[in-house]
Amino acid sequence: MDTDSIRYQYGANYASLEDIQGATNNAQQMREEVSQVFAALQGVYEGDAAATLHQKQTQILQQMDAILNEITQTRSGGNQSQEDAAALDRHLAGGF
Repeated sequence: MDTDSIRYQYGANYASLEDIQGATNNAQQMREEVSQVFAALQGVYEGDAAATLHQKQTQILQQMDAILNEITQTRSGGNQSQEDAAALDRHLAGGF
């Protein structure tokens, strides 16, 4: 086993990043569905119950947005790391 080198599997890594994007898209759709449920419930409740429901809606959607943003930023960083590693690999290979 060659322990003096790192072997990147760009195709597999990019496929994993695409899988993460697919899961993120699904989570975004779920966020929209949660928003629709809250919108439907707003028409049912009045007074303090409606205010509390709105408060919970805001809290839950903000949490979902924060999670989606974190995943998106992490995936973007993963893509950038892959591109940087590939560029370095091409540069170093050009010296041979």
